[in-house]
Amino acid sequence: MIEFEFVLLVSAILFPVIITYVVQKFFERNTAFRNRVEVFLLDEWAIDPVDRHLDEWDTELLAYDTSEQRRMTAENFSQLQQHNKKIMGEDALLGKRKLREIRYLLRQFAESNATIQPELKALCKKFAEQYEQYASLFKKLQIVRSALMTGRNELIDDQLIIMVPVENPILVVKQYLQDKHWYVVPTSSQITDKDSLLSWLVLRSIHPLHKDNFLKPKPYNNLPTRYVWHELTQDYCLAQELVEKAAILRAQAKTLGNAWHEIKKNQPKLSQTPQSFFAATDNELPRMNDAFRTAINNAAFSG
Repeated sequence: MIEFEFVLLVSAILFPVIITYVVQKFFERNTAFRNRVEVFLLDEWAIDPVDRHLDEWDTELLAYDTSEQRRMTAENFSQLQQHNKKIMGEDALLGKRKLREIRYLLRQFAESNATIQPELKALCKKFAEQYEQYASLFKKLQIVRSALMTGRNELIDDQLIIMVPVENPILVVKQYLQDKHWYVVPTSSQITDKDSLLSWLVLRSIHPLHKDNFLKPKPYNNLPTRYVWHELTQDYCLAQELVEKAAILRAQAKTLGNAWHEIKKNQPKLSQTPQSFFAATDNELPRMNDAFRTAINNAAFSG
């Protein structure tokens, strides 16, 4: 009986020592976890939806990005703001007539039975992608504008931080520098809440989706880049990316319109010998002149 009590006494003394040692070693080897606990204790991490979203991140990445030189501050964040007056107005976007023309060309080329040159096919594919991206971003911005006008901000979908209400919508954009001009990295324009994003970046100054450092982002096609943002309001709900894609789509529509005109012009000849044409080899396809081929290639790879 005495031996049993002695064992219990020793166990009671050693147990907390062992637990303390194990916990200490665990924290030493798991810096990211320790950082999370510190945030939980000091910054009420458990009740902040922005911080709660950090739980989805890879722990090694969290540990890597805790250095002070990579931290975002409110001052840094404000310096990334673009004022609305620096971005073109709505007159630079596509009007209803041009949108109808674009949809008409897409439909005609999609339904055409004529054999099309590879260069023209590549342009058609690029044209369709650009239009889809333009239409998608335009629709999202229209939803934001409508929500702001009706006071129904719950309709705004935060594209960067899920499950967070958008009270002060902004558009975050990644740009690349080429020929002394800042252009938008394709499909990088995303809607989010200003305060939520700032809270996120103060904790971890990296993009919530792309794991790209806001203060020193990765290059785009070996070109220097930067992140900027601007406010979205009832009176100004635009995006530089929309303006740039509108210009690209206009150029591509002009080239495809000329190409479709040539196809229609040759259509009677094709109908006389349909079998021989549709079975034609590459060498037998109708030839493009060099100027037209160059125009197609330039339009296909613009943007």
